[in-house]
Amino acid sequence: MPAPRTRGRYTQEVIEFAVNKVHQGRRGTDVARDTGISYETIMGKVRLLKAGKDLTPKRRGPKPLFPDSFEQDMVAWISAMQQEGMPATRFVILLKANKLLRRLDPLRTVTGSWYCRFMNRGTNFR
Repeated sequence: MPAPRTRGRYTQEVIEFAVNKVHQGRRGTDVARDTGISYETIMGKVRLLKAGKDLTPKRRGPKPLFPDSFEQDMVAWISAMQQEGMPATRFVILLKANKLLRRLDPLRTVTGSWYCRFMNRGTNFR
């Protein structure tokens, strides 16, 4: 039997609806009973809202190695290479990515696992 699902159990719309009801003055326990969302979840989101924090779900895991603009530059460069008839190989892409990364942090390097994740991120080069 699989473990119970704890993350992503509620849609963002349902959570926002429940938080708005509490924010408008309804009791958290009543909203929890009516919506089926746990009281702790609702009140945690209400506390974040009152503190001025953003309630939109964020990407889990470590921060990306590159900012979005760098990855877009890489995609544009690879596409330009392909249009010129010189498709970039894995080695050449890693060299270019390391050059870009050295501008941000001279001690960090890009690895083969970054290359695999980069190619699987929805870029259709092949």
